[in-house]
Amino acid sequence: VGLVGFMLGLILNHFLPLFLKLGLLPKGTFGWPILGETLSFLKPHPSNSVGTFLQDHCSRYGKVFKSHLFFSPTVVSCDQELNYFILQNEDKLFQCSYPKPIHGILGEISMLVAVGDTHKRLRNVVLSMVSTTKSKPEFLNDIERTAIQILDTWKDKHKVIFCEEARKFTFNVIVKQVLGLTPEEPQ
Repeated sequence: VGLVGFMLGLILNHFLPLFLKLGLLPKGTFGWPILGETLSFLKPHPSNSVGTFLQDHCSRYGKVFKSHLFFSPTVVSCDQELNYFILQNEDKLFQCSYPKPIHGILGEISMLVAVGDTHKRLRNVVLSMVSTTKSKPEFLNDIERTAIQILDTWKDKHKVIFCEEARKFTFNVIVKQVLGLTPEEPQ
Protein backbone atom coordinates (compact mmCIF):
# COMPACT_ATOMS: atom_id res chain seq x y z
CA VAL A 1 0.00 0.00 0.00
CA GLY A 2 2.83 2.39 0.88
CA LEU A 3 4.67 1.66 -2.37
CA VAL A 4 1.51 2.19 -4.43
CA GLY A 5 0.89 5.52 -2.67
CA PHE A 6 4.48 6.59 -3.27
CA MET A 7 4.29 5.70 -6.98
CA LEU A 8 0.93 7.47 -7.34
CA GLY A 9 2.44 10.56 -5.69
CA LEU A 10 5.39 10.53 -8.11
CA ILE A 11 3.12 10.21 -11.13
CA LEU A 12 0.79 13.00 -9.94
CA ASN A 13 3.75 15.24 -9.14
CA HIS A 14 5.12 14.67 -12.63
CA PHE A 15 1.94 14.97 -14.71
CA LEU A 16 -0.23 17.35 -12.65
CA PRO A 17 1.47 20.54 -13.95
CA LEU A 18 0.78 19.31 -17.49
CA PHE A 19 -2.96 18.93 -16.85
CA LEU A 20 -3.38 22.15 -14.86
CA LYS A 21 -1.74 24.47 -17.40
CA LEU A 22 -2.37 22.60 -20.62
CA GLY A 23 -3.19 25.71 -22.67
CA LEU A 24 -0.37 27.89 -21.30
CA LEU A 25 2.62 25.69 -22.12
CA PRO A 26 4.29 25.22 -25.50
CA LYS A 27 4.25 21.82 -27.22
CA GLY A 28 6.63 19.18 -25.94
CA THR A 29 6.87 16.27 -23.56
CA PHE A 30 7.93 15.81 -19.96
CA GLY A 31 9.38 12.34 -20.61
CA TRP A 32 9.77 9.83 -17.78
CA PRO A 33 8.60 10.63 -14.24
CA ILE A 34 11.33 12.26 -12.11
CA LEU A 35 14.12 11.76 -14.65
CA GLY A 36 12.28 13.44 -17.52
CA GLU A 37 14.40 13.83 -20.64
CA THR A 38 17.67 14.62 -18.85
CA LEU A 39 19.58 11.58 -20.14
CA SER A 40 18.82 12.28 -23.80
CA PHE A 41 19.61 15.98 -23.24
CA LEU A 42 23.02 15.11 -21.75
CA LYS A 43 23.93 12.64 -24.52
CA PRO A 44 27.36 13.65 -25.89
CA HIS A 45 27.48 15.27 -29.32
CA PRO A 46 30.09 17.01 -31.50
CA SER A 47 30.80 20.62 -30.54
CA ASN A 48 29.85 21.81 -34.02
CA SER A 49 26.23 20.63 -33.63
CA VAL A 50 23.41 21.37 -31.20
CA GLY A 51 22.93 17.66 -30.62
CA THR A 52 20.21 15.20 -31.48
CA PHE A 53 18.03 16.19 -28.50
CA LEU A 54 17.62 19.80 -29.64
CA GLN A 55 17.44 18.85 -33.33
CA ASP A 56 14.70 16.28 -32.71
CA HIS A 57 12.70 18.48 -30.35
CA CYS A 58 12.94 21.60 -32.54
CA SER A 59 11.83 19.69 -35.63
CA ARG A 60 9.01 17.96 -33.73
CA TYR A 61 7.72 20.78 -31.48
CA GLY A 62 9.18 24.02 -32.89
CA LYS A 63 11.88 26.36 -31.61
CA VAL A 64 10.18 26.74 -28.21
CA PHE A 65 9.12 23.59 -26.38
CA LYS A 66 8.51 22.18 -22.92
CA SER A 67 10.61 19.43 -21.41
CA HIS A 68 11.60 17.98 -18.05
CA LEU A 69 15.34 18.50 -17.47
CA PHE A 70 17.40 18.08 -14.30
CA PHE A 71 14.32 17.13 -12.24
CA SER A 72 12.48 20.35 -13.21
CA PRO A 73 9.75 21.19 -15.72
CA THR A 74 11.48 23.47 -18.23
CA VAL A 75 10.63 25.62 -21.23
CA VAL A 76 13.48 25.52 -23.77
CA SER A 77 13.91 28.25 -26.38
CA CYS A 78 16.11 27.77 -29.45
CA ASP A 79 14.75 30.94 -31.07
CA GLN A 80 17.43 33.63 -31.34
CA GLU A 81 14.99 36.56 -31.45
CA LEU A 82 12.97 35.29 -28.49
CA ASN A 83 16.14 34.67 -26.46
CA TYR A 84 17.31 38.22 -27.22
CA PHE A 85 13.91 39.61 -26.15
CA ILE A 86 13.99 37.56 -22.93
CA LEU A 87 17.50 38.71 -22.05
CA GLN A 88 16.63 42.35 -22.77
CA ASN A 89 13.59 42.13 -20.48
CA GLU A 90 15.08 40.09 -17.67
CA ASP A 91 13.77 41.20 -14.27
CA LYS A 92 11.04 43.18 -16.07
CA LEU A 93 8.96 40.50 -17.81
CA PHE A 94 11.05 37.36 -17.23
CA GLN A 95 12.99 35.66 -14.49
CA CYS A 96 15.66 33.50 -16.14
CA SER A 97 16.95 30.57 -14.15
CA TYR A 98 18.69 27.24 -14.33
CA PRO A 99 17.17 24.10 -12.76
CA LYS A 100 17.97 23.68 -9.04
CA PRO A 101 20.55 20.87 -9.49
CA ILE A 102 22.64 23.24 -11.64
CA HIS A 103 22.74 25.69 -8.71
CA GLY A 104 24.23 22.91 -6.58
CA ILE A 105 26.87 22.14 -9.21
CA LEU A 106 27.91 25.72 -10.02
CA GLY A 107 27.23 27.27 -6.62
CA GLU A 108 24.48 29.64 -5.52
CA ILE A 109 26.51 32.77 -6.26
CA SER A 110 28.01 31.65 -9.55
CA MET A 111 27.66 34.36 -12.17
CA LEU A 112 25.79 31.90 -14.39
CA VAL A 113 23.01 31.23 -11.89
CA ALA A 114 22.91 34.55 -10.02
CA VAL A 115 20.08 36.91 -10.91
CA GLY A 116 19.18 40.51 -10.21
CA ASP A 117 21.44 42.64 -8.01
CA THR A 118 23.77 39.74 -7.16
CA HIS A 119 24.43 39.11 -10.85
CA LYS A 120 25.00 42.82 -11.49
CA ARG A 121 27.54 43.05 -8.64
CA LEU A 122 29.42 39.95 -9.84
CA ARG A 123 29.40 41.23 -13.43
CA ASN A 124 30.76 44.62 -12.32
CA VAL A 125 33.61 42.97 -10.40
CA VAL A 126 34.59 40.90 -13.44
CA LEU A 127 34.23 43.84 -15.84
CA SER A 128 36.33 46.13 -13.65
CA MET A 129 39.14 43.56 -13.60
CA VAL A 130 38.91 42.91 -17.33
CA SER A 131 38.69 46.59 -18.29
CA THR A 132 41.91 47.41 -16.41
CA THR A 133 43.83 44.49 -17.92
CA LYS A 134 42.44 44.54 -21.44
CA SER A 135 43.96 47.97 -22.03
CA LYS A 136 47.42 46.41 -21.69
CA PRO A 137 48.79 45.30 -25.09
CA GLU A 138 50.47 42.24 -23.58
CA PHE A 139 47.10 40.95 -22.30
CA LEU A 140 46.00 39.63 -25.70
CA ASN A 141 49.49 38.29 -26.38
CA ASP A 142 49.38 36.35 -23.09
CA ILE A 143 45.95 34.93 -23.93
CA GLU A 144 47.09 33.92 -27.42
CA ARG A 145 50.29 32.33 -26.10
CA THR A 146 48.35 30.39 -23.44
CA ALA A 147 45.78 29.20 -26.00
CA ILE A 148 48.51 28.01 -28.38
CA GLN A 149 50.30 26.18 -25.55
CA ILE A 150 47.13 24.35 -24.56
CA LEU A 151 46.23 23.55 -28.19
CA ASP A 152 49.74 22.13 -28.69
CA THR A 153 49.13 19.64 -25.87
CA TRP A 154 46.09 18.32 -27.76
CA LYS A 155 48.15 16.99 -30.69
CA ASP A 156 49.01 13.68 -29.04
CA LYS A 157 45.67 13.20 -27.28
CA HIS A 158 43.01 10.89 -28.67
CA LYS A 159 40.31 12.51 -26.54
CA VAL A 160 40.12 16.05 -25.13
CA ILE A 161 37.97 16.79 -22.08
CA PHE A 162 36.89 20.35 -22.84
CA CYS A 163 35.86 21.25 -19.29
CA GLU A 164 39.31 20.35 -17.93
CA GLU A 165 41.07 22.21 -20.74
CA ALA A 166 38.91 25.30 -20.22
CA ARG A 167 39.79 25.23 -16.51
CA LYS A 168 43.51 24.98 -17.31
CA PHE A 169 43.27 27.84 -19.79
CA THR A 170 41.36 30.09 -17.39
CA PHE A 171 43.67 29.26 -14.49
CA ASN A 172 46.81 29.92 -16.56
CA VAL A 173 45.50 33.28 -17.82
CA ILE A 174 44.50 34.40 -14.31
CA VAL A 175 47.81 33.29 -12.78
CA LYS A 176 49.71 35.14 -15.50
CA GLN A 177 47.67 38.33 -15.08
CA VAL A 178 47.49 38.35 -11.27
CA LEU A 179 50.82 36.78 -10.25
CA GLY A 180 52.87 37.26 -13.41
CA LEU A 181 53.73 33.53 -13.55
CA THR A 182 53.59 31.17 -16.52
CA PRO A 183 52.90 27.41 -16.29
CA GLU A 184 56.49 26.49 -17.14
CA GLU A 185 57.96 28.68 -14.36
CA PRO A 186 58.65 26.91 -11.04
CA GLN A 187 56.67 28.17 -8.04
